[in-house]
Amino acid sequence: MTKTVLVTFASQTEATAEVAEFIGKTLEEQGMIVTVKAVDQVTDLNRYQALVIGSGVKMDKTYREAQEFLKRSRQSLLQKQFAAFITCGSLSKDTAENRDKAQKYANQLAEAASARPLSQGLFAGRMDMSRAKGLIGLLMRKSASKAEDWRDWDSIRGWAVDLAQQLN
Repeated sequence: MTKTVLVTFASQTEATAEVAEFIGKTLEEQGMIVTVKAVDQVTDLNRYQALVIGSGVKMDKTYREAQEFLKRSRQSLLQKQFAAFITCGSLSKDTAENRDKAQKYANQLAEAASARPLSQGLFAGRMDMSRAKGLIGLLMRKSASKAEDWRDWDSIRGWAVDLAQQLN
């Protein structure tokens, strides 16, 4: 039987959304039926056998929308396979300290879900304040910050392929 998977995400600059789309395509290539949606567009989890959720990080916290979605979905998650990923600038430099920091961010999603994920993906993100929303985005666009993309698509693909094997 083909697995039905929801890949959902909270993203403020579209970096995490792009990773979610890429993970969704990779899972489809592995034979799964995948839907990719922002957490604020998800109304029903009943039609999915598995859930993958991703969040960016701002000010040392995963996005509130992702945490609230997981808290609302705790009961449904008891009957589903569950995986989570984060994208963050901290992993732009691969050090033990930065990996520990990223793991703490991923653990915030697990805590919000009150569930242990089957797998956790820890990925470097993209810093592009031209895409940021709100006051912080406005302030950063006026600064001299330049856009940088640290995402390792091969690593993301490898995680998604491994995840597909675990889901099967």
